[in-house]
Amino acid sequence: MRFISKRLALFLAVVAMCCNSLYSQTASYKVLDSETSSSSNVKLKMIVYGKSKKTIDIEAQCAAVRAVLFDGCPNTPYSKALMEDGEVTTSERHPQYMESLYSGRYTDFIASYSATSAFKKGDDKKGTEYIIEVKALSLRKDLEKNGVKKRLGL
Repeated sequence: MRFISKRLALFLAVVAMCCNSLYSQTASYKVLDSETSSSSNVKLKMIVYGKSKKTIDIEAQCAAVRAVLFDGCPNTPYSKALMEDGEVTTSERHPQYMESLYSGRYTDFIASYSATSAFKKGDDKKGTEYIIEVKALSLRKDLEKNGVKKRLGL
């Protein structure tokens, strides 16, 4: 009986986590260009396909962090994804970290952002263009500090 209770509690926690952070992960995106803006930051030019003008800035920032984490940034020292296992596997293995990241901590890793086009309700042909600078080195160190990513070296 105790085993069933623990499994039910775990299932409910995962469902609640997904519902809370779902809106920050709903926007699809496309990275148009990436470059190194400093030794620790990456500047992304991207299109974000969001549905709401109220949440598009949040969705764009989350999308930029997701791009660095799971896609990598060509033409930069971060060309390989920080989390090569993918978003689903990482979220399953480290649900608490990912929940805290998407529910507000993502702002710790955004150096700057600006919309370079007017809001367009997203579909596969229209989106809002952004330039977002992500603190990639800080993000990698945070992943290592929290045991989400193994440290390089020893």
